[in-house]
Amino acid sequence: MSDYGPEDYVVVVKLSNGEEIVGLLVEDNGEFIRIEHPYTMKYEPSKGGVMLMPWCLWSEDQLFHIYHDKIIFVVTCMKRVAIKYLDLIDVIVNPVADDINAFKEALDKLGEYLDDDNSYDEPSIVIEGNDTKH
Repeated sequence: MSDYGPEDYVVVVKLSNGEEIVGLLVEDNGEFIRIEHPYTMKYEPSKGGVMLMPWCLWSEDQLFHIYHDKIIFVVTCMKRVAIKYLDLIDVIVNPVADDINAFKEALDKLGEYLDDDNSYDEPSIVIEGNDTKH
């Protein structure tokens, strides 16, 4: 039996509208998933890599339900990226005296790491009978 850590619950969710979000998978009951602290991932080659921003920027809620009919796939995040994501969330949830600087530092480290990781290949899904490619 393997031991699971918090990083094992960090997932990437590809939505039917094309958005990709990263967050903590809290529940999957077959009808919907519950995800905590979701962040939108945007690939910005012109700005040098990946940008993260809160999925629902102006909400105080940090726990969201996403119904399965809106989801293309849910995959476990790469462990190294998941650990960096958890560091970022820890700064947000447990702020310290220098919370703004700590947040910026954690975000910069995650961005640098993602910029250096050239192993990202966007998944390609072809739906039979449809020329749409996601």
